[in-house]
Amino acid sequence: MQNSLFFMIRLWPSAIGLLFAAFLYYFTRRRSWLIGAISLGAISTLAIVATYIWPPSDPDFAGGVFVWHCDVYYPLFCLSLICWLGALVFVVGYICQKEKRTKIKMVLPVIFLLPFAYEVFAIICSFFR
Repeated sequence: MQNSLFFMIRLWPSAIGLLFAAFLYYFTRRRSWLIGAISLGAISTLAIVATYIWPPSDPDFAGGVFVWHCDVYYPLFCLSLICWLGALVFVVGYICQKEKRTKIKMVLPVIFLLPFAYEVFAIICSFFR
């Protein structure tokens, strides 16, 4: 069990990187900046929401919380960070593109970027308690 868990933790960054590179290639090739921003923003939001849906199994035990952070929280947070940065690139690309933009098309990607910003704000505030 431990070896497969170690392999899985080592596999996360490379799998996320390959998925992200394929995603960037696909959407920049199609020139669909808005769809890329919304898709990556939604993945980032879902990763942050998943950390709140699956809390540690034993929050009173320090070892259980440590294992939860290593197995669940950090990989999902890294996935959210990567997708958030990609969505930010797509939002900037969409804003710079000369296309008719409606208010909903401008606000929707930004709404999907807010949960990650909130999570980073919560982490920073927890350091100063």
